[in-house]
Amino acid sequence: MVIFAALFIVVATILFGAFRQRIKDFLREDVLGTLLRQLSGNQGIDGGTRGDTEAGEELEPLTPLSSSSTTRGFEFEVFLSFRGEDTRKGFTGHLYEGLELRGVSTFMDSDKLERGEDINKLFEYIERSKICIPIFSKRYADSTWCLKEVTKSVECGKEIVPVFFGVEPSDVRYQNGPFKYAFEKHESNKKLNQEEVRKWRRALKKVGNLFGFNLKNMNWDEAELKRAIIKRVLNKVNKKPLEVAKHPVGIETRIGYVRKMLENVDTNGVLVLGIHGMGGLGKTTIAKAVYNDLMEGFNGASCFLSNIREKSAQPSGLVALQEQLISDVLMVQDIPLSDVAQGKVLIKERANRKGVLLILDDVDSIEQLDALAGGRDWFGSGSVIIITTRDEKALLSCNMKVKQHEIYKPQELNEDESLELFMHHAFNDVQPHGEYLRLSNEVVEAAGGLPLTLEVLGSLLTCDMDVQQWKNVLEKLKRIPLAKFNRG
Repeated sequence: MVIFAALFIVVATILFGAFRQRIKDFLREDVLGTLLRQLSGNQGIDGGTRGDTEAGEELEPLTPLSSSSTTRGFEFEVFLSFRGEDTRKGFTGHLYEGLELRGVSTFMDSDKLERGEDINKLFEYIERSKICIPIFSKRYADSTWCLKEVTKSVECGKEIVPVFFGVEPSDVRYQNGPFKYAFEKHESNKKLNQEEVRKWRRALKKVGNLFGFNLKNMNWDEAELKRAIIKRVLNKVNKKPLEVAKHPVGIETRIGYVRKMLENVDTNGVLVLGIHGMGGLGKTTIAKAVYNDLMEGFNGASCFLSNIREKSAQPSGLVALQEQLISDVLMVQDIPLSDVAQGKVLIKERANRKGVLLILDDVDSIEQLDALAGGRDWFGSGSVIIITTRDEKALLSCNMKVKQHEIYKPQELNEDESLELFMHHAFNDVQPHGEYLRLSNEVVEAAGGLPLTLEVLGSLLTCDMDVQQWKNVLEKLKRIPLAKFNRG
């Protein structure tokens, strides 16, 4: 009965212009959010059941936004580049098996490459892979194929996780030690294109600077090395795009505004963008869509912290959020923090050398921002920090020093978008006619273009009710005493 009465209050609030402001109050108090969760639990207005409803609501530089970045697929999640005589029947073979057993689609030439196929076929497999893992053994650079593979991975902008197996990163970076002798042979070989050899050197210099794994640092324990690599890979490939909305009406237009703002902000290497507006306006939906659009450019160093206002109110809530940030962005697991102060120090020390993508959703205090993103100097060049909030003062007063031109204030849905969203939920995309259409336009006009409001109403007033039932509901709403709207 409580839910039933509350639903009537929400609809009455929207349908009568005298109570328009009260819609905002409901949203601020999260009443609509609660109702939506109740509705998605299949609770109908008459106590019966009905269909589910759904709320609409990483050292590498930032890559340009593109509509294909979230839809581009990979045949392989990992491409293993290695010198067969060195590690095929030992470490590489064991690593391959470990990845495959955990469901990670992995390319290893002995398994996927047909005998007699040339290097161009390998290049295709690299292009169709998400992550490249070059296993730098002592004779890796003896193989021109290996050098071509790692160079191709760099040229394609692949995420590269180097493994230094009996060599030092400096051997790779500066072509020292066994790599020096290999390159002396390549440079004296008149059959090789020397410009290509120089390209190999440049690629190795770049890869030698990347954060990877060194067998020596694992006390020469190959099993431990394998486990560490698999853990890192799983952390990366398990990051999937966020579900944005069942019916993302108007999202592309709003993402377009965010794209332009991110392109135009002068930030000394760290982009900060605030998304400000009242509850139910779709700030979280926009942030999720932008996160999905950008995450491919950060090589796993990305984190979406949702419902910060609610979670930070829980015991040790801010500490738990800091631990999640450290786990997602820094890929460091199981580091218990004693307090918020320790979390601040650790995040700043570890994150200021990385380009990260961080979304802070539903922030409502400076304390929360200072605990999770206490300044632009906490993060490395190329980072993007997006903050959604109902409190503009929190953005302007925090240590991130957000300026007015770095705040996006999304507009309400227009009339056509509102009607489209309402119809998706109320009529399952079937065009209403006659009295249904008239009543729908009335509801849409009163809803003020707020996506969450439209979704809730569309989940309440549906096509499985006839016109008379709609009218009966509306008539009952008219009899709700005014005092009920003024409570709380």
